[in-house]
Amino acid sequence: MGIGLNYNGVNRLEGTINDTAEFCTYYKYILDKKGIDNEVFYMLQMVDPETNNDITNYYKSEYAPSKTNVKNLLNAFADGSSTHQKITKNDLLVIYYSG
Repeated sequence: MGIGLNYNGVNRLEGTINDTAEFCTYYKYILDKKGIDNEVFYMLQMVDPETNNDITNYYKSEYAPSKTNVKNLLNAFADGSSTHQKITKNDLLVIYYSG
């Protein structure tokens, strides 16, 4: 699960979305290469650098990186849901945060 926030306004961060994408892409590549089943979930908050507007569709996406969405996704992993398999004691959950 990769979470990337670059914020907007005065304290805007650069590179967090790329860092998250690169980490998750590389991690998935290694697991695929070893033949290990895996899924990657990106939760990214992106801001248009020219307008400084949030372009995430923040309120419409279950994968927008809000506290509620992160908790909901973790609960879905813990309990299982219609869209996510329940994780077991043999599964590995990696959470990468950049922001």
